[in-house]
Amino acid sequence: MIKRRNMQLKKFLIPAPLMLVLLLLTQCGKKDLETLDPYDYQSKKFEAVTDIPAVEDPDPEVVEPSIGGIENPPLTLATITNLETANSEAEINAQTSSNLDLVFNFADGLSAEFKSAANSIDAAGLERILDLDQELDEAYDELVSALEQAPEEVLAVLPSMTLGMGAGEGNRLKMVGGSTEGIWEELSNFRITALTDACSDAANQAYDNKIMSLDHQRDSVIAVLDENYGRRVREADERYTTRSSLFDTHYESQEEELRNVVNHLFGLINKMNGFSVVLGQTMRYYAVIYAVQGRLTLQTYGDQVMELLEESRDQEKATVLGLYEMRTEELAGYYEERINQSNEILERSLKTCHDQGGGN
Repeated sequence: MIKRRNMQLKKFLIPAPLMLVLLLLTQCGKKDLETLDPYDYQSKKFEAVTDIPAVEDPDPEVVEPSIGGIENPPLTLATITNLETANSEAEINAQTSSNLDLVFNFADGLSAEFKSAANSIDAAGLERILDLDQELDEAYDELVSALEQAPEEVLAVLPSMTLGMGAGEGNRLKMVGGSTEGIWEELSNFRITALTDACSDAANQAYDNKIMSLDHQRDSVIAVLDENYGRRVREADERYTTRSSLFDTHYESQEEELRNVVNHLFGLINKMNGFSVVLGQTMRYYAVIYAVQGRLTLQTYGDQVMELLEESRDQEKATVLGLYEMRTEELAGYYEERINQSNEILERSLKTCHDQGGGN
């Protein structure tokens, strides 16, 4: 009888090991439920707000300025070649004779003061004319004025200059952004601190976390844009310094080529005197007029190229500033769009908390 009762009792007893497992599972389940955040869904709502997209910021194309140069006219170079190889006046060709007549007639219309200065000129005097650090003798003031009004056929046998496009022209933006001043003023938000229930606190905290993340993304992009802008400004200054140095070398070579032509013209005076007094006189006028026009051309060329290089540098800086402002505005648009989305989510969340009694 006792044996039978024990057997019936065993039907209702749970083995001890199994009981321990069930007890542990029950306790763990209760602990997990206690630690779960009942308002975790508030954070998940803000996952709908995407990250700020990348702002593409490639470097603008840099176009080197074309600084041109000083041209010694082919007509004069051909004249020098003809006269240096001629053994008599009869070997002077028609084009050379025409060039010499142009020069003589132009000089013959100038004052006696100019003619006296030209007749007494020597190699050192011609060098002084080409030296921009020295004042030009007053005897040549009339010549300077006459050259400003000289006919094209006379200017065709005298030095001239060409000047190309500035580097900045190729970088000019069709449309630049506006000022970035005040662009990051605090945007309005819907954070409501008056509600202090658990549901509202959770919504506000989720909102703060999202705004903090957006601020970090924005600041990271700004740091890249700022670094690129600063680097590009420095590079524009460095290019200006390099271009100026290269131009100094180029200018010296142009000056030397001009001096060589003047010296060749001056060197032909004695030979032409052997052909005729008029030809010798003409070569004196030719050398002086060429030197004075060369001086004026050098001065104008140097001033205009330096102005061109400065304008190129300034335009490059204006271009990178325009790009910086435009891309910063693009970033501000992305940022504001996501702030507004976050505000809308927070507003709906707080309203839901209020309608549900704050979850209390």
